[in-house]
Amino acid sequence: MTMIKHIKIIILSSFLFAGFLTFGQDKPQIDGDQDKKYTPNPSSIFNSLNKKREDGGSSDVTIKNMITYCPTALFRQKVMFYCHRDLGQGIVVNLGLGKAFGDDVLQQVFLGIKSVTSDYTVLSSYDMLSNATYYSSTPYYYVGLRYYFSGNSFEEGFVDLAYRHESLEYLLNPDINSKKVAGSNSFNLKMNAFSFGYGYTILTGRKNNFSHEFFINFGIKYFKHSYFEVVQYRNPVTYVDEDVYVKSPYEKKMIIYPAINMGYSFGFGF
Repeated sequence: MTMIKHIKIIILSSFLFAGFLTFGQDKPQIDGDQDKKYTPNPSSIFNSLNKKREDGGSSDVTIKNMITYCPTALFRQKVMFYCHRDLGQGIVVNLGLGKAFGDDVLQQVFLGIKSVTSDYTVLSSYDMLSNATYYSSTPYYYVGLRYYFSGNSFEEGFVDLAYRHESLEYLLNPDINSKKVAGSNSFNLKMNAFSFGYGYTILTGRKNNFSHEFFINFGIKYFKHSYFEVVQYRNPVTYVDEDVYVKSPYEKKMIIYPAINMGYSFGFGF
Protein backbone atom coordinates (compact mmCIF):
# COMPACT_ATOMS: atom_id res chain seq x y z
CA MET A 1 0.00 0.00 0.00
CA THR A 2 2.83 2.31 0.88
CA MET A 3 4.54 1.45 -2.42
CA ILE A 4 1.39 2.37 -4.44
CA LYS A 5 1.13 5.72 -2.56
CA HIS A 6 4.76 6.59 -3.40
CA ILE A 7 4.17 5.73 -7.07
CA LYS A 8 1.12 8.05 -7.19
CA ILE A 9 3.14 10.90 -5.68
CA ILE A 10 5.98 10.39 -8.20
CA ILE A 11 3.53 10.36 -11.16
CA LEU A 12 1.76 13.53 -9.88
CA SER A 13 5.08 15.31 -9.39
CA SER A 14 6.16 14.37 -12.93
CA PHE A 15 2.98 15.89 -14.40
CA LEU A 16 3.46 19.10 -12.38
CA PHE A 17 7.11 19.38 -13.46
CA ALA A 18 6.17 18.85 -17.14
CA GLY A 19 3.51 21.52 -16.81
CA PHE A 20 6.04 24.01 -15.42
CA LEU A 21 8.43 23.29 -18.32
CA THR A 22 5.67 23.88 -20.87
CA PHE A 23 4.72 27.17 -19.19
CA GLY A 24 8.37 28.21 -19.12
CA GLN A 25 8.73 27.60 -22.88
CA ASP A 26 5.56 29.51 -23.79
CA LYS A 27 6.38 32.56 -21.65
CA PRO A 28 9.17 34.01 -23.84
CA GLN A 29 6.82 33.79 -26.83
CA ILE A 30 4.25 35.88 -24.94
CA ASP A 31 6.95 38.39 -24.02
CA GLY A 32 8.00 38.52 -27.69
CA ASP A 33 4.45 39.36 -28.72
CA GLN A 34 4.34 42.14 -26.16
CA ASP A 35 7.68 43.49 -27.43
CA LYS A 36 6.33 43.60 -30.96
CA LYS A 37 3.21 45.36 -29.73
CA TYR A 38 5.18 48.18 -28.13
CA THR A 39 8.05 48.45 -30.69
CA PRO A 40 7.65 51.66 -32.82
CA ASN A 41 7.06 51.30 -36.56
CA PRO A 42 10.31 51.59 -38.59
CA SER A 43 8.98 54.82 -40.19
CA SER A 44 7.92 56.25 -36.81
CA ILE A 45 9.28 59.61 -35.68
CA PHE A 46 10.68 57.87 -32.58
CA ASN A 47 12.94 55.69 -34.71
CA SER A 48 13.99 58.77 -36.75
CA LEU A 49 14.96 60.55 -33.56
CA ASN A 50 16.99 57.53 -32.46
CA LYS A 51 18.87 57.49 -35.78
CA LYS A 52 19.74 61.17 -35.44
CA ARG A 53 21.05 60.59 -31.96
CA GLU A 54 23.07 57.55 -33.08
CA ASP A 55 24.84 59.29 -35.99
CA GLY A 56 25.78 62.24 -33.81
CA GLY A 57 23.95 64.78 -36.01
CA SER A 58 26.32 64.34 -38.96
CA SER A 59 23.64 63.51 -41.58
CA ASP A 60 22.86 65.93 -44.45
CA VAL A 61 20.31 68.66 -43.83
CA THR A 62 17.32 68.69 -46.20
CA ILE A 63 17.62 72.18 -47.71
CA LYS A 64 14.42 73.98 -48.70
CA ASN A 65 15.70 77.56 -48.35
CA MET A 66 19.01 79.27 -49.01
CA ILE A 67 20.24 82.74 -48.01
CA THR A 68 23.24 83.96 -50.04
CA TYR A 69 25.49 87.01 -50.23
CA CYS A 70 27.30 88.15 -53.39
CA PRO A 71 30.71 89.67 -52.55
CA THR A 72 31.61 90.23 -56.22
CA ALA A 73 28.79 92.83 -56.43
CA LEU A 74 31.11 95.11 -54.43
CA PHE A 75 33.10 95.65 -57.64
CA ARG A 76 29.92 97.24 -59.05
CA GLN A 77 29.57 99.23 -55.81
CA LYS A 78 26.52 97.29 -54.66
CA VAL A 79 25.61 95.18 -51.62
CA MET A 80 23.47 92.20 -52.66
CA PHE A 81 21.61 89.47 -50.73
CA TYR A 82 19.44 86.70 -52.18
CA CYS A 83 16.78 84.37 -50.81
CA HIS A 84 16.21 81.06 -52.66
CA ARG A 85 13.16 78.84 -52.14
CA ASP A 86 12.94 75.23 -53.35
CA LEU A 87 9.72 74.43 -55.25
CA GLY A 88 10.63 70.79 -55.90
CA GLN A 89 12.00 68.86 -58.90
CA GLY A 90 15.05 71.13 -59.08
CA ILE A 91 13.02 74.34 -59.52
CA VAL A 92 13.95 77.29 -57.30
CA VAL A 93 12.48 80.80 -57.07
CA ASN A 94 14.97 83.58 -56.25
CA LEU A 95 14.38 86.98 -54.67
CA GLY A 96 17.16 89.53 -54.30
CA LEU A 97 17.50 92.82 -52.47
CA GLY A 98 20.45 95.19 -52.60
CA LYS A 99 21.62 98.79 -52.48
CA ALA A 100 24.12 100.79 -54.52
CA PHE A 101 26.55 102.95 -52.58
CA GLY A 102 28.39 104.42 -55.57
CA ASP A 103 28.59 104.68 -59.33
CA ASP A 104 28.72 101.52 -61.45
CA VAL A 105 31.80 102.13 -63.62
CA LEU A 106 31.15 99.18 -65.95
CA GLN A 107 27.61 100.38 -66.57
CA GLN A 108 28.94 103.85 -67.33
CA VAL A 109 31.26 102.37 -69.98
CA PHE A 110 28.32 100.59 -71.66
CA LEU A 111 26.34 103.82 -71.65
CA GLY A 112 29.29 105.64 -73.21
CA ILE A 113 29.46 103.15 -76.10
CA LYS A 114 25.76 103.56 -76.87
CA SER A 115 25.67 107.35 -76.48
CA VAL A 116 27.89 108.23 -79.45
CA THR A 117 25.70 110.75 -81.29
CA SER A 118 25.98 113.81 -83.53
CA ASP A 119 23.15 115.56 -81.71
CA TYR A 120 24.81 118.37 -79.76
CA THR A 121 21.55 119.99 -78.65
CA VAL A 122 21.21 117.54 -75.73
CA LEU A 123 23.59 116.06 -73.18
CA SER A 124 24.31 112.39 -73.87
CA SER A 125 24.03 109.88 -71.02
CA TYR A 126 27.81 109.44 -71.11
CA ASP A 127 28.38 113.22 -70.83
CA MET A 128 26.02 113.38 -67.89
CA LEU A 129 27.60 110.45 -66.04
CA SER A 130 31.12 111.74 -66.77
CA ASN A 131 30.23 115.15 -65.34
CA ALA A 132 28.20 114.14 -62.33
CA THR A 133 28.55 112.67 -58.87
CA TYR A 134 26.53 109.80 -57.43
CA TYR A 135 23.90 111.04 -54.97
CA SER A 136 21.50 108.23 -53.95
CA SER A 137 19.66 105.10 -55.09
CA THR A 138 16.50 103.12 -54.52
CA PRO A 139 16.73 99.47 -53.39
CA TYR A 140 17.93 97.04 -56.06
CA TYR A 141 15.25 94.39 -56.74
CA TYR A 142 15.84 90.95 -58.27
CA VAL A 143 13.28 88.25 -59.18
CA GLY A 144 14.33 85.01 -60.84
CA LEU A 145 13.48 81.41 -61.59
CA ARG A 146 16.13 78.68 -61.62
CA TYR A 147 16.28 75.06 -62.76
CA TYR A 148 18.94 72.56 -61.62
CA PHE A 149 19.88 69.92 -64.21
CA SER A 150 20.37 67.28 -61.49
CA GLY A 151 16.72 67.53 -60.48
CA ASN A 152 17.83 68.38 -56.93
CA SER A 153 17.76 71.99 -55.80
CA PHE A 154 21.05 73.62 -54.81
CA GLU A 155 23.13 70.85 -56.40
CA GLU A 156 25.44 71.20 -59.42
CA GLY A 157 24.62 73.04 -62.68
CA PHE A 158 21.63 75.31 -63.30
CA VAL A 159 20.05 77.82 -65.68
CA ASP A 160 18.54 81.14 -64.62
CA LEU A 161 15.86 83.54 -65.88
CA ALA A 162 15.80 86.87 -64.04
CA TYR A 163 14.45 90.42 -63.93
CA ARG A 164 16.23 93.30 -62.14
CA HIS A 165 15.30 96.90 -61.39
CA GLU A 166 17.25 99.82 -59.99
CA SER A 167 17.01 103.63 -59.90
CA LEU A 168 20.04 105.91 -59.38
CA GLU A 169 20.21 109.65 -58.70
CA TYR A 170 23.11 111.92 -59.81
CA LEU A 171 24.01 115.61 -59.49
CA LEU A 172 25.52 117.37 -62.53
CA ASN A 173 28.50 119.70 -62.34
CA PRO A 174 27.66 123.44 -62.68
CA ASP A 175 29.50 123.64 -66.03
CA ILE A 176 29.62 121.01 -68.79
CA ASN A 177 31.29 121.45 -72.19
CA SER A 178 31.77 125.20 -71.47
CA LYS A 179 28.06 125.62 -70.86
CA LYS A 180 26.30 126.29 -67.58
CA VAL A 181 23.57 124.08 -66.13
CA ALA A 182 20.57 126.26 -65.31
CA GLY A 183 17.93 125.29 -62.78
CA SER A 184 17.83 121.74 -61.39
CA ASN A 185 21.05 119.79 -61.85
CA SER A 186 19.78 116.36 -60.71
CA PHE A 187 19.08 113.52 -63.09
CA ASN A 188 17.63 110.05 -62.60
CA LEU A 189 18.75 106.80 -64.24
CA LYS A 190 16.22 103.93 -64.14
CA MET A 191 17.35 100.45 -65.12
CA ASN A 192 15.26 97.41 -66.01
CA ALA A 193 17.18 94.28 -67.00
CA PHE A 194 16.22 90.85 -68.33
CA SER A 195 18.80 88.09 -68.33
CA PHE A 196 19.45 84.41 -69.00
CA GLY A 197 22.34 82.71 -67.26
CA TYR A 198 24.26 79.60 -66.30
CA GLY A 199 25.89 78.60 -63.03
CA TYR A 200 27.15 75.86 -60.76
CA THR A 201 26.50 75.29 -57.04
CA ILE A 202 28.82 73.37 -54.70
CA LEU A 203 27.64 72.29 -51.25
CA THR A 204 30.18 72.04 -48.43
CA GLY A 205 30.25 71.87 -44.64
CA ARG A 206 29.69 69.11 -42.11
CA LYS A 207 26.00 68.89 -43.05
CA ASN A 208 26.36 69.95 -46.71
CA ASN A 209 24.35 73.13 -46.09
CA PHE A 210 26.91 75.78 -47.06
CA SER A 211 26.77 76.77 -50.74
CA HIS A 212 29.30 78.23 -53.18
CA GLU A 213 27.75 79.51 -56.40
CA PHE A 214 29.50 80.62 -59.61
CA PHE A 215 27.41 82.24 -62.35
CA ILE A 216 27.41 84.19 -65.63
CA ASN A 217 24.39 86.04 -67.07
CA PHE A 218 23.66 87.50 -70.51
CA GLY A 219 20.80 89.86 -71.35
CA ILE A 220 19.64 93.37 -72.11
CA LYS A 221 19.26 96.47 -69.99
CA TYR A 222 16.50 98.95 -70.68
CA PHE A 223 17.14 102.51 -69.43
CA LYS A 224 15.01 105.57 -68.88
CA HIS A 225 16.81 108.70 -67.74
CA SER A 226 16.45 112.44 -67.41
CA TYR A 227 18.19 114.54 -70.02
CA PHE A 228 19.26 118.14 -70.52
CA GLU A 229 18.84 120.16 -73.70
CA VAL A 230 20.49 123.35 -74.90
CA VAL A 231 18.40 126.55 -74.73
CA GLN A 232 19.27 130.19 -75.19
CA TYR A 233 19.28 132.30 -72.08
CA ARG A 234 19.81 136.06 -71.84
CA ASN A 235 22.12 137.04 -69.03
CA PRO A 236 20.27 139.72 -66.96
CA VAL A 237 23.57 141.44 -66.12
CA THR A 238 25.39 141.48 -69.46
CA TYR A 239 22.29 141.22 -71.69
CA VAL A 240 24.19 138.66 -73.75
CA ASP A 241 22.49 135.52 -75.05
CA GLU A 242 24.12 132.35 -73.74
CA ASP A 243 23.61 128.65 -74.41
CA VAL A 244 22.79 126.76 -71.23
CA TYR A 245 21.66 123.25 -70.34
CA VAL A 246 18.15 122.98 -68.92
CA LYS A 247 16.55 119.81 -67.59
CA SER A 248 13.75 118.48 -69.79
CA PRO A 249 10.41 117.54 -68.20
CA TYR A 250 10.49 114.29 -70.19
CA GLU A 251 12.64 111.17 -69.97
CA LYS A 252 14.84 109.66 -72.64
CA LYS A 253 14.77 105.92 -73.42
CA MET A 254 17.64 103.69 -74.47
CA ILE A 255 18.31 99.96 -74.80
CA ILE A 256 21.78 98.54 -74.18
CA TYR A 257 22.79 95.18 -75.60
CA PRO A 258 24.46 93.01 -74.46
CA ALA A 259 24.60 93.12 -70.69
CA ILE A 260 27.00 90.64 -69.06
CA ASN A 261 27.34 89.85 -65.38
CA MET A 262 29.66 87.32 -63.72
CA GLY A 263 30.06 86.60 -60.04
CA TYR A 264 30.27 84.39 -57.00
CA SER A 265 27.91 83.96 -54.06
CA PHE A 266 28.10 81.99 -50.84
CA GLY A 267 25.32 81.15 -48.44
CA PHE A 268 23.66 79.03 -45.80
CA GLY A 269 20.86 76.53 -46.36
CA PHE A 270 18.17 75.33 -43.99
